[in-house]
Amino acid sequence: VTHRILAFLLFGHLLGMMIAAKKREPGSDVARMATIAFALVTTQLLVGAALVEMRLPMGLRSFHQAMGTIVWIAIATTHALARPRGPRVSLIAEARRQEASVTA
Repeated sequence: VTHRILAFLLFGHLLGMMIAAKKREPGSDVARMATIAFALVTTQLLVGAALVEMRLPMGLRSFHQAMGTIVWIAIATTHALARPRGPRVSLIAEARRQEASVTA
């Protein structure tokens, strides 16, 4: 799998994530951050295409690397915003607790 294929897979994934977030929670922080992440990966793809067309100039290579870091930060932020809030109890632990209260 090449760098280019992974880039297009990430582009498609973030497009789907943005659409889903806007449908489920329009106007939410998650939807806004998913849109930002998609815009950043789109910019990253354009910079990558320019990089190839211009025969890999050093300044553009550095910019492409910096954009990659920013894209991953945006993805991590989107993930953090999408996580459920509050305590998370596993279903197994909850079932055991209920079973213990019934038998006691």
